[in-house]
Amino acid sequence: MKKSKREIERQLEEIEEGPPGEYPTVTLCEIFSCEWETVDEERRLERRQDTGEIYYFPPFEPEEP
Repeated sequence: MKKSKREIERQLEEIEEGPPGEYPTVTLCEIFSCEWETVDEERRLERRQDTGEIYYFPPFEPEEP
């Protein structure tokens, strides 16, 4: 079930301000196995659509050989 834009905005208002450490960090497996929607682009927060949980997406920095 998709949430309406108003529902998402209401939930965003309820989220307390704080460092990304307050949210679980997404795993590589979860990135590819779930559908996501952006919650806060600046803080890199994404909502997992099937559970509604908010996760922190760390910046991707590939390792150099």
